[in-house]
Amino acid sequence: MKKRKYLLIGAVVVTLLLSTSSSIGLLTSYKKEDKAIIEVFNYDPPGPPSGPTEGVVNVSYTYCVDLPDEVSCEPYFVIWVWGDGDMSEWLGPYKAEETVCANHSWSEPGSYAIKVGFKDGCGREYWTDPLIVNISDNRPPSTPTIKGPPKARPIYGGVGEEYEFTIRSVDPDGDNIKYIVDWGDGSWIETSYYPSGENVTLKHTWYQQGTYTVKAKAKDIHGAESDWGTMPIPIRGSKYLYQTKSKKLSNDYSKNNIPKLEIETQYNNLNKNEILNQGNNEPGMINPMWISKADDLDIYDDIRVYEDYVYVSGGEWDPEEEKVNPIVCKIDTTDGSLIWRTPLLLFEDRARVYDIQVFNQGIYVIGPLEKTTNFFLCKLDINGDISWHKIITTEKYQRLYGIATDNTYLYICGMKGLHPDQNPRIIKMDSEGNEVWDKTYKPGYVIYEIVIDNNFIYGVGSTGNPQDFVLMKIDLEGTQIWNRTCGGPEVEIASGITVKDDYVYAIGLGGYDYLVKYDKDGEFQWETNAGIHGNGNDVVIHDGYAYTTGQIYSKYTWWEVVLFKYDLESNLISYLTGPSSSSGRDLEIYDDYLYLSSFDYVLKYDMYQNPDNNKPDKP
Repeated sequence: MKKRKYLLIGAVVVTLLLSTSSSIGLLTSYKKEDKAIIEVFNYDPPGPPSGPTEGVVNVSYTYCVDLPDEVSCEPYFVIWVWGDGDMSEWLGPYKAEETVCANHSWSEPGSYAIKVGFKDGCGREYWTDPLIVNISDNRPPSTPTIKGPPKARPIYGGVGEEYEFTIRSVDPDGDNIKYIVDWGDGSWIETSYYPSGENVTLKHTWYQQGTYTVKAKAKDIHGAESDWGTMPIPIRGSKYLYQTKSKKLSNDYSKNNIPKLEIETQYNNLNKNEILNQGNNEPGMINPMWISKADDLDIYDDIRVYEDYVYVSGGEWDPEEEKVNPIVCKIDTTDGSLIWRTPLLLFEDRARVYDIQVFNQGIYVIGPLEKTTNFFLCKLDINGDISWHKIITTEKYQRLYGIATDNTYLYICGMKGLHPDQNPRIIKMDSEGNEVWDKTYKPGYVIYEIVIDNNFIYGVGSTGNPQDFVLMKIDLEGTQIWNRTCGGPEVEIASGITVKDDYVYAIGLGGYDYLVKYDKDGEFQWETNAGIHGNGNDVVIHDGYAYTTGQIYSKYTWWEVVLFKYDLESNLISYLTGPSSSSGRDLEIYDDYLYLSSFDYVLKYDMYQNPDNNKPDKP
C-alpha cells in the first residue's frame, strides 16, 4: 500500500474520491493566502474482509481483516458495518499487521455488503472494499437417529474395543448433510457431506469404563442445524488389566481423614513378544520408584510438580448420578503417598478437569461443563481448599483445552467455530481469574496445548481438513509471531509441546507417535517416530534427550503406556512400557526424576537406571 497523506482546511479534513482506471485519487484542499492549493495522491484501499460469502439466516459466521503494516501509525481501531443496519462500536486498540475477527448473523435473507472502517494513530480514517454475502432462508434437517450396540460387552470387555454406529437424518429441502458427533468422552468428529436420508456408519473406541452419551446433530450445506439426537452406551472395563493391590481410601474424603496410600504393584504375566511392532528387540518394563494408583472410580489426567509435591487433575465417576465430578489430588514425591484428594462438587452439570497449573501457592484447573458449552476455572490453595471458581461462558462450537502460566498471568487456549474452519483462541487472565484479553486468530486450526518461554507463548494443535500438526508463537500481548504446519497424508494431531534452549518440540499422533522439532524462529529441524503403532501425548527434554509418552497397541491389552527416549537429533534410543492397560497422559521432570501420569496412576521413574538396549527397528 502506498503512503497516504491528509491535509487540513483549518481544522477540518476534506476528502473527495476521484475515480480512475487503476487507483483511487485522494483529493484534499485548504486555503493559503486566499488561494486554493490541491494535492492529489495515489491510494489503494484495503481489500475486503475474509470469510464466507454464502450463508443462511440466524447462523453466526466469522469474518477477519488484516491491519496495515505501518507500525508508526499505531494504535489502530476498527469498526464493522454488516449491511443490515447493524454496526459495531470502534474496537481496539490493535497493533500493525494484526488480524482482527468478528462474528455476525443475519435475521432476513438477502444480499449484504460487509465493510470495515479503520482509524489510526496518524489521524487517518478509511474503509475496506466491501465483501458481498448472500444469505438465504433454509429449513434444518431432522434430529438424527442413532443406532448402535445396546451394550458394549464383547469377550475382552468394553474398554479398548471399537464399536459401530449408524446415523441418519432427512433434510426437508433435499440438501446434502453432514454430521457433528460428540462421543461423550471429550472427543468429537465432523463428517463430510452425505445425501439426505442416507445411513452413515461411524466407529469409535472408548478407553475408560463408564456410561457415555453419544450425541449427533445434522447440518446442511447452507449451515442449518438440527437438534441433538442422543444414545447412552455403557462401557465395561477390560478383562486384561494389570492387577494392583492397594489399601482402599476411606469413603470420607475430608482432608483430615484420608490415610496415606500404600501401593504394592504386581505385574501380570503378559507375553511381551506380543507387542505389535516391527522391531527385533522387546521393550523393557518401566521399573518405577513408586506408583500411586487412582481410586477405582477415578480418572487421572494431567500433572504438575511443585515444591516436592505432584498435583494431579482428573475426574471421579459417580455411578448413581451417572456423571463425572472433577477432582484434584496432591501426592508426595518422596514415596507416592496421597496427601489429599478434593472433589470439586460445585456443579450440577457433568464435568472433568482438562488441565492444571500451579504457581504462587495456587492450583488452577480448567474443564468443561458437558450439558452446556461453558467451562469452569477453579483455584485451590496448596492445602486443597477451594479459593474460588468461575464459569467461562462460551458460544456453541467453542472449546477450551490447555492452561499455562508465566508466574504472573494465566493463559488459556482453545478454539471458536466449527471444524474445519475453527479459529484458534487464547485468553489471558490475572491470578484472580479476571480477563485481561481474549483473542482469536485466522481460521483453520485449533490449539490444544500451550507453554510459556521467555515472554512468548508457544502452542500446538491441528489444522482443519486435512488434519496436520500446527505450531504457533505469539507474544504475551497476543500478537502472533508465526504459525507453521507439518505432516503427511495421514491424520496428524499435536497434543504436547515443550521448549528447551533454542528449540520447540511437539508430540502427537499420526498412526504412530509423531515427534517434530523447530527452532524458535519457526524453522523446521526434523520429524521422527518410533515405528510402532500408537500415539504420543506429551514430551519433555532432559539432559540432552527427549522423553515422550503415549500408548502403543498390543494383542492382549489393546493398549499400553509407553515411554520413548530419543536423542535431540531424532534418533530413537529406547522404549519402555508401563504397568496397567492404559495410556501415558503427561510428563514432568523434577530434581532429575521423571513423573508420568496415566488414566490409572502416577509413577516416579529414575531415568538413569535402565540401559539403552530396548530399541526397535524402524519399518
